[in-house]
This record gives sequence, C-alpha cells and structure tokens, in this order.
Amino acid sequence: MSAVVEVALRFAYYGLAGNLITYLTNDLHQSTSTAIKNINTWVGVSAIFPIFGAIVADSLLGRFKTILLSSTIYFIVCSLATTFNSPDFEELIILYNPEKS
Repeated sequence: MSAVVEVALRFAYYGLAGNLITYLTNDLHQSTSTAIKNINTWVGVSAIFPIFGAIVADSLLGRFKTILLSSTIYFIVCSLATTFNSPDFEELIILYNPEKS
C-alpha cells in the first residue's frame, strides 16, 4: 500500500512543481524572483515536513494511520486548489457576484 501512496504523492508533487512557476508568474502576477523564492520555500518545507510526519507516526498514530491521514490531507488540499483555480469556478463567482466582472 505504501508504494502506491508514494507513487501517487510523487506524481502530485512533480506535477504541481512543474506548473508552479507558470501559475505564480502568469496567474498571480508575481515577479520571477518572488515566484522562485516562493517555490524554493515550498520545496524546502516539503523536504523537512516528513520529519514531523515521522514524529507523529512514531509517537502518536502509527505508520499506516499517519500515511492515511497525511495522504487524505494532501488529496483534499490539491483538490481544493484545483477547484478554486479552475476557470469554471471563476465564471461561477462572476455569475453570482456581477461586481467582480
């Protein structure tokens, strides 16, 4: 099970990482230097965060419950980010709030 979860997490991580610079510069209109700084921060936090997961797994929940909990949180956050950044969602906001257009 953990191998499947690891493969899914790697696909999500590298899929997000590949498009992040484009999203930050084009959609959020950040400068290239600010976008690169934000991406480096994200990569650093992503590299250090498993240490906290190891502490939770060893001290509190156990390995499989921690994998299940962290994968669920990761999936929910990626789903919300995809949903709220889709063109359909922006059209829905304009439809219900005409002042935004």
